[in-house]
Amino acid sequence: MADAILGADAPARKLASSDFPHTRQMMALEGLVADPHIDLDSQIAILAAIDETGSASLGDLMALLPDHPSPGQAIMALIREGALVITSSGLIDAHSQVARRVNPPLRQKASTSEAPKKGVQHLKVIAPEPDIFFASGIDRTYFVKEPRLRQKGIYLALYGSAVYVGRSGDTACRIAWGAHLRRNGLPNRIIAAVDKHQVLDDAQARVAERLAARMVNKHPGLTLLNNAFPAGDRLASGPYAATDRFVTSFFERVERAGLLEPTTPNCMPTEPIEGAPNEVEEDQLLTMESCGVTARARIEDGKFWVLAGSQVRLDPVPSAGSAALKDRQDLLHDGGLVHKGDHLVLTVDVGFDTPSGAANFVAGSRVKPEHWRPLAEAQGIGPRA
Repeated sequence: MADAILGADAPARKLASSDFPHTRQMMALEGLVADPHIDLDSQIAILAAIDETGSASLGDLMALLPDHPSPGQAIMALIREGALVITSSGLIDAHSQVARRVNPPLRQKASTSEAPKKGVQHLKVIAPEPDIFFASGIDRTYFVKEPRLRQKGIYLALYGSAVYVGRSGDTACRIAWGAHLRRNGLPNRIIAAVDKHQVLDDAQARVAERLAARMVNKHPGLTLLNNAFPAGDRLASGPYAATDRFVTSFFERVERAGLLEPTTPNCMPTEPIEGAPNEVEEDQLLTMESCGVTARARIEDGKFWVLAGSQVRLDPVPSAGSAALKDRQDLLHDGGLVHKGDHLVLTVDVGFDTPSGAANFVAGSRVKPEHWRPLAEAQGIGPRA
């Protein structure tokens, strides 16, 4: 009798419906998910860690939940519900990278028990549809302020009638910080397209990049800047057709809007270059000595080119300006600037919009453009890369 009261015979007796454990229903808030495997505090901790850098490894996120009985299952619940997405390829392990998905869709509950509806019903078919954004090249850092661009997409960087085609898993960051867009100077305009419904996968993004390059190559008024055609990917006929419609719609819309028409380059003066020393003519060589370094330059095609072989100050000061410091960082990363003794040396020609911008870059501080003086002959200066 005592055993029966304490429940020792529970396996043997018939259970009532009230005997089964019930999980308390969670309320789903925007950006969070309702799943019994992960509570609100754990979700906030995981999302905060990802937002610090934009992504985090699966192992690091699991380490945030030391008291959770199954931290891996908790994180997978966020992925399954659409709040997070695995951005790395290959097998899933502790090193797999996880990022936040923009506007995570909440999973809808299945309604298999509902009786079939009578009358006309609507079948909603979701296919990739371009969501298009554009800005001048000088404003490219503003792309990261648009949350809808923090996903897979393609972009066009226009330099007059020449176009570079690219893609990325994080389109905004690639456009804003990618050093590759500076190799041809600052783009006049950047046009980006992401999928409005967020169903474009990695393979489709690669194919979209290749299709966009083909569209540029076939356009009578445009020239493709890419050194080689994007590799693309292999797709079944259905996904390929959907991707082709995505790219075709993208080009039709931007062309109707006049965004593919060549424009006057941003910051390109219509007057002679600002403060051109002593009214020098194009192709004339200039030299500058300041802050212990010597550099040479040439005015060509409306831009001020600091030539390969020029010395650049090793340790800049804040007065050089953010543009000069960012140029320096990009070139050091790409090998355009190398260390040599107590200074840096340019291995490529670098174009600037004004003599003052070039002078600040070389001197590593704010200096007057009059430091540039005409030079009669070129000595030891290589061709522009």
